[in-house]
Amino acid sequence: MSVADKLAITPEMLDLAARLDEFKGSWRAVGALPRRQLQDLKERAYADDILAAVRYSRLSITERKVHKIISARVPFEPTTPSESLAEAYRACTLRLEEGSLSMDLNVASICELHRILMGPVAGVDSVVGTCVSDVLEGSLEALCQWSSEALRHRTLHPLLLVSIFCASFAVMHPFKDGNSLLVCLLQRWLHLKNGYAFVAYIPLTAMLLSECPAFTAPRDGLTPLQILRREMQISSANSAEEPNWQPWIMFYLSVLTKAVAVLRDRLDREEDLFASQPELSMQILVQARSRGRVTLRDMVESTGVSRNTLKEHFKNLVDEGRIVMHGKGRGVWYSLS
Repeated sequence: MSVADKLAITPEMLDLAARLDEFKGSWRAVGALPRRQLQDLKERAYADDILAAVRYSRLSITERKVHKIISARVPFEPTTPSESLAEAYRACTLRLEEGSLSMDLNVASICELHRILMGPVAGVDSVVGTCVSDVLEGSLEALCQWSSEALRHRTLHPLLLVSIFCASFAVMHPFKDGNSLLVCLLQRWLHLKNGYAFVAYIPLTAMLLSECPAFTAPRDGLTPLQILRREMQISSANSAEEPNWQPWIMFYLSVLTKAVAVLRDRLDREEDLFASQPELSMQILVQARSRGRVTLRDMVESTGVSRNTLKEHFKNLVDEGRIVMHGKGRGVWYSLS
């Protein structure tokens, strides 16, 4: 691949990349937020992405079930195909976060990720852990080698490189199933590998899966990925030509920018929600936000604090209008206002 030499980088591309790099720099200050708030932000992004991944696969799952899977302190035991996929997507996400710097980008690591993602899903016809053909495996290895070299030698801006890798992988379609979900995981991994730590806190998978099918390019009514697929087919017949990457890269960077805007909004809401709150009250709010509801019993079990002390915190939060009480007697539970 000779993309770096022939890619026409426009001012619009540079502007979007510069904004994302600016947020990357400012995230270091945001990263100093209390750990509970950061964990809450991350779990909300997880929930959005897992929900989108399951529904994209034409399976059904509730938000409450997703939050239960995310917050499970012991390995979750799925009983349905949707729960299996949700747990597998979560496992892949955690694996990539933990090994973002040490793992290498190669066919073996991608096939292993595909095995984790698609293996447990009952009723899915997939080639687990192997590429469909030797030809595609060779093409995928070449893509991985080019991407790794470009990242190592900084011959192309990381954001542009990740967008090109994602599109190339999607057009290549190396597996029978799971390619769209796998490319969402891979782009997350590559961003983390390049120091874009904020990506762990944005619902990028949800944004990509929702935006991509509906995005219409100005010519021929095709999506940027469909345009790119067509031009890659043309360029394969004429090795002197490179496909026009601009529509796809602009689309990808704009989706990434929108996902960052979602995170900015959540940060503002977090600041308003947690402003000047005692530690126990913050824990109640985090529980209510991450699980959708919270009870006095939940907080007694998770904190070990007495019921009377917690009742006072619940009462103050209700009086301040931060949470709402539902039900009566032993059935009382609370949600965010």
